[in-house]
Amino acid sequence: MKWLTNHPDDFEIVNLKWNDSGHGPYLVRQDGCPPCDDRVLPEGRYFLMKDGTWMLNVTFCNLSEPDRDRGLFESVTAVFATVESLPSSPAVDLHLPEGMSREAMIDGMSRTAREFLDKSHHYPAFRLDDLR
Repeated sequence: MKWLTNHPDDFEIVNLKWNDSGHGPYLVRQDGCPPCDDRVLPEGRYFLMKDGTWMLNVTFCNLSEPDRDRGLFESVTAVFATVESLPSSPAVDLHLPEGMSREAMIDGMSRTAREFLDKSHHYPAFRLDDLR
């Protein structure tokens, strides 16, 4: 079992490539379990928010678009500014979206994934007719 940390070697920076330049916004992600949690939750994926808190992916994906922006960094410089200010022990938000069924949470994750891919310049869309 891997514990979440605030050590940069333990997480990845993902370039979503939404900007025309192909740089940014960026997500910071890490897989693991919250440290010192008595419930011993299963390992999950977490995203770093600009306030230095790690948020469970299912919660992040079900936030409104303006709230999701709290976890999208416009530049690598902004990522490093947050990472350099992190305390030694990670702060973890374990809240699940309130009042949502399992199906609604999964739908929210799918919707966010589609939205991210639709905005990405890394995965250009084209018509199937263009392949013939």
